[in-house]
Amino acid sequence: MIAEDYIRQVEWALRDLPWSERRDLVADLRHHLAELPAMTDLVARLGSPGQYAADLRAAEDLERRHGFRAYLRARRPRNVILVTALVVVLALAIGLAIAVKVYVDRYQPLHWAGGTSLPLTAKSDPYEAGYTVYFRKGKPFQYGMLIENDGRFAVRVLGATAPGYAFPVDTFPPWVAGHLLMSKSQSAAVDRRFERFHPFDMQPGSFRVLLFNGVFRCNGVQIMGRQDALTYSDFFVRFSFLWKTATADIPIDQPLHISFAKEGCGVKR
Repeated sequence: MIAEDYIRQVEWALRDLPWSERRDLVADLRHHLAELPAMTDLVARLGSPGQYAADLRAAEDLERRHGFRAYLRARRPRNVILVTALVVVLALAIGLAIAVKVYVDRYQPLHWAGGTSLPLTAKSDPYEAGYTVYFRKGKPFQYGMLIENDGRFAVRVLGATAPGYAFPVDTFPPWVAGHLLMSKSQSAAVDRRFERFHPFDMQPGSFRVLLFNGVFRCNGVQIMGRQDALTYSDFFVRFSFLWKTATADIPIDQPLHISFAKEGCGVKR
């Protein structure tokens, strides 16, 4: 057995001792072996590495140590510090990652900015809150909302759905046919210039009008009775932020009632 193998096995047998104490014992052993003639049979001269370690314990009155504290003391201090620092960094990174995920999942900066574009024929309802518009086949229909990004970060607006409908982007309810438009300006000033909707980045503090523009049409739905009405109180805007895609449910300031009392064109349920 060569000297390095002998030293390694003795050190392993003393692995429960504090690192500095074990270092000194191994250093003494290394110095002792260096004084022996080359090709010395170390096992025959000193005994097996395990026996040599036992003799060292007996000579130095070193008891075998157990437990987590003994395990830490047996490690080199520099390694303990490095491992501890690594654990702390990993814990902080995991905590930060969780906090970022929670923040992103909850981030919804789109809100109603105080402007609503009602259908031209909408009338204030004296009997209940909101406005009422009567369904008339082929007549123009417009309904829009001024939205604002009041958050700290930009989001990408992907589209909107009709009030009360969680359908895909640029989708109208079955009693309207048309397109989703958006204002060209992103300021709070009233802007009557519109263009066909396309996804856009909405910066913090910016505004935009999203407008459903079309005509009343039954689109093959069943007639349900001349007194039927539908009420919508939400406006849905689809957006993305970092890895998240979500739908912002934006309450309408005043509900919109679609009445079919003048012409029958109900919604199949």
